Amino acid sequence: MNFKLIFLVTLLLAAVFLGQTEGRRFKKFLKKVEGAGRRVTNAAQKGLPVVAGASAVLG
Repeated sequence: MNFKLIFLVTLLLAAVFLGQTEGRRFKKFLKKVEGAGRRVTNAAQKGLPVVAGASAVLG
């Protein structure tokens, strides 16, 4: 039996299947980060005029 061939085929199959799983997890994580960034951006756009107005009054 050619042990090297069996080992390489097993390693290749494991890399293909585990790589897809990791990719899905990473994509899911990036979607969460993107959503958090969007919320921060929206909050900054809403709060920026308030901060600018307060600095004009105080300054």
